[in-house]
Amino acid sequence: MSEEKNKKRIISRRKLLASIGAAGVALATRGLIQANTVHADNESVSETVYGAGTEKKKPPEKEPFAFDWHNIKDYGARGNGSADDFPALSQLISARLSAQSGTVYLPRGTYRIGTNLTIPANAHLVFDNGALLAPDAGVTVTIAATISAGTYRIFAGSGSVRQRFR
Repeated sequence: MSEEKNKKRIISRRKLLASIGAAGVALATRGLIQANTVHADNESVSETVYGAGTEKKKPPEKEPFAFDWHNIKDYGARGNGSADDFPALSQLISARLSAQSGTVYLPRGTYRIGTNLTIPANAHLVFDNGALLAPDAGVTVTIAATISAGTYRIFAGSGSVRQRFR
């Protein structure tokens, strides 16, 4: 009887992967993307990881490729579809993205843009599900930045959005 129970417990790799589905893939991908980076400065891997002799290596204070994360609402954007969110985006770009790279997070909401705007190449835009960038009629938003979003709509409004390729 116990052999029959064990046979019922066995699951093929194909069935396991199918049961995990997109959630498992998302978790696995997130783990790979956020993996820590070890930096070697003309040292062997063992010296880099464990330290040379009795000296222990300290991780760098800030990863050289890590991006600063900026929530657009922290800069005064309302995302309600009626208030002009250009000043908030403009302030974020001039204050935080003029000299260094950074990630701009747009949570759920409609971010109306009433003035022409260029988002620089050193920015990375992350759109939450339900976040829309909506330029007014006659307004052009030029995006040189990279964009992360799902398979949902991220642009609205009667203005235009242009991608500037690097």
